[in-house]
Amino acid sequence: MATYQNESLNKIAQKFTDIDLSQIDDVFVVPVGEICDKLGIKAEFRKLDDGHAGYFDHGLKTIFINENYPGSRNLFTVAHEIGHYILHEGTRNRFDQYNKYTSDELTIEKEANNFAGELLMPKYKFESIFRELQGKTKKIADWFGVSQRAVEVRGFCLGLIDNI
Repeated sequence: MATYQNESLNKIAQKFTDIDLSQIDDVFVVPVGEICDKLGIKAEFRKLDDGHAGYFDHGLKTIFINENYPGSRNLFTVAHEIGHYILHEGTRNRFDQYNKYTSDELTIEKEANNFAGELLMPKYKFESIFRELQGKTKKIADWFGVSQRAVEVRGFCLGLIDNI
């Protein structure tokens, strides 16, 4: 099995030993579409209700993405749904607000968010860019192609930002 610097790529490689992700390992804006292709997952843009960024349909092996959301948000959504595919085989999607989720469902969502954060903003790379750009979250977001909020959460989770 190949070993990657990006821990989320390692998780994919553990589950799918025949997939080569070496070309993606050190890319700053991670090509989630290419990862979907390698995993045999389709990605489709659709008009979804407000507040629904996207979801993964296990039966169709398709990620549905809200076409009304910006690209930076959609990048995270696809990475999050890949996380569900890799980490949570057979789980059902919910479209309620998080405050209606059970403790177990919240744990699953946090795991998918952490997977997406690591996939799109690997710790080793994020910490370096965070220092280089002096913690300027907008510039960091542009660097990784994600939303400023995603950078804030990642920085907080890595202990680089005190509060969000």
